[in-house]
Amino acid sequence: MNPIKIFLLIYACLNCSDAFAQDQPYAISALVVDTVSWWDEQGQNLLLMEQSELVRNEDEGTSSQWITVTHWLKENNTLTKTWSYQDSIVDCPIDLELRFLAEPQFPDIDKDGYKEIFFMIQSACKGDISPSIVQVIMVDKKRIKYFMEANQKLIFPDGTTDGGDYDLGDFKELSKAYQDHAIKYLTEYYTYMYLAS
Repeated sequence: MNPIKIFLLIYACLNCSDAFAQDQPYAISALVVDTVSWWDEQGQNLLLMEQSELVRNEDEGTSSQWITVTHWLKENNTLTKTWSYQDSIVDCPIDLELRFLAEPQFPDIDKDGYKEIFFMIQSACKGDISPSIVQVIMVDKKRIKYFMEANQKLIFPDGTTDGGDYDLGDFKELSKAYQDHAIKYLTEYYTYMYLAS
């Protein structure tokens, strides 16, 4: 395993979870952690993606979960944290879902040598069969975050569908090339097909 990855895993387990737990009603029991590394004009980039286990409050009958995405830049053997994004669902009384829906993507849409960072999150607190919320998030070289929201597309055994609609949100401010990439990324992963029993 890459020494940088080991460092980030240790950092995530020892520091990030403790910091988050101070703001949460229940202790975080475990993390699922992954890192992705790539190069561009900034140098070596690392993306740390963390997802907690489901934390249950048996007394209240609720569940909580969180995810965090953190970007690091390696310069002269030093790791510098440049930005982070956190999402959570706290005290959900029914079925909770919070997860990364797809692998992150790092295109260079404007061909300037700096790669944009795309990641996708699916979330829901619901007790029925209905579309979950899917967010496509892009972070540009200026560390500005852009959000696009959709309803997951469900396909049932009889061929009927539910959801599948999306709102370009912040991507309306960007060129068609960015919008097209966000839509393609979304539609590649946001469909869930129910199998006939």
